[in-house]
Amino acid sequence: MEELEELNLSGSKIKELPLSINNLTGLSHLNLEHCVELKSLPSSIRMKSLKTFKLYGCTNLEMFPEISEVIEGLKELNLSGSKIKELPLSINNLTGLSHLNLKHCVELKSLPSSIRMKSLKTLNLYDCSNLEMFPEILEGIEELEELDLSGSKIKELPLSINNLTGLSYLSLKYCVELKSLPSSISQLKSLVSLSLSGSTKFEVFPSIEENMEGLRYLFLDGTSIKELSPWIEQLTGLRNQSDTTPRCGGFGGIGVVRRLATAAYFEIHNSFDLCLCRNCEDIGMSIPVANLLMPPVLFQFG
Repeated sequence: MEELEELNLSGSKIKELPLSINNLTGLSHLNLEHCVELKSLPSSIRMKSLKTFKLYGCTNLEMFPEISEVIEGLKELNLSGSKIKELPLSINNLTGLSHLNLKHCVELKSLPSSIRMKSLKTLNLYDCSNLEMFPEILEGIEELEELDLSGSKIKELPLSINNLTGLSYLSLKYCVELKSLPSSISQLKSLVSLSLSGSTKFEVFPSIEENMEGLRYLFLDGTSIKELSPWIEQLTGLRNQSDTTPRCGGFGGIGVVRRLATAAYFEIHNSFDLCLCRNCEDIGMSIPVANLLMPPVLFQFG
């Protein structure tokens, strides 16, 4: 059947898709959202006309099939909320994939050993609470702009993270096993926002060897950082934010921070959030008090 372009089975009680689904050679959009009885897909997918494949909320789907041939047309693959435990290495055959959504895949334990999807723009791994490792990036990927690993169990990022040359937004919020970042993070010249909020074991921010003037927002609140070294002066682009988002600097709530860098950094910025940094003993050289957001005075009565 070459004429059928869209097939919507969302919310149905279908338990499996037959291998003959590949005979729908003209199919562009396949929607299986909230098919909670769906347990299996065909062993391989060869639908070359497919552009969107939606499996959101398929809470019994445990395995994604092999991609036996290169498929250039598929742009969006949504597996969020499914039970899949791993992705096959052949996922890299989806050479035109722009958006890969694995949000809330709490059973996901591993990704392919390497990612080579050069068209990928967003990779959402939010709340993949069993995912412990992020794969190597063996080739430069310029298109990936957003990477969300919030709530995962990853302990580190690979040194090759610098091959994500177009990365703008990196979220590592509540990655409670994460202790450090690779030094190559400073080579991400397109990075605009980096959040480590709530990553309670994160203790050391890497030295910034190069000027990261593109970085606008850095959130370290709720981490275990003890000091900020002079590398922070390389973050010349950090700026204030509106009242709807966490304050500039984002250091509020780091209860263990004891020493900050020299004043050169503070001369650039209008405000710096130190609220709840109750162990902070040294803020370096003379800094205008108006530029600091400090904890409120606590009065004790009786």
